[in-house]
Amino acid sequence: MYIDVGDVAELKSLTTEPNLVLGSNMSLTEAMDTFKRISKENVRYKYTKALADHIDLIANVPVRNVSTALCYAAHLLKVAVCLGVTPCSVQTVAWV
Repeated sequence: MYIDVGDVAELKSLTTEPNLVLGSNMSLTEAMDTFKRISKENVRYKYTKALADHIDLIANVPVRNVSTALCYAAHLLKVAVCLGVTPCSVQTVAWV
């Protein structure tokens, strides 16, 4: 059985207050666009441009269109662990 959750609005949500929260079903393309937009709109999230640039480096367009923000979050956690950063200390970006 296959259940498609692609159109569940709550899984593609975006909240910026009090913290940045992206829905876990947001594609990397949507996440990149969001990161670029909010980096210009809110000085608190200026760093998100670097996240968009990083996605651009690690994923080609077809991958960005099918991969989700949740996959990217898992990648960032893996990188943090490899660098010796405790993932719990990175609390600015949250993923639903």
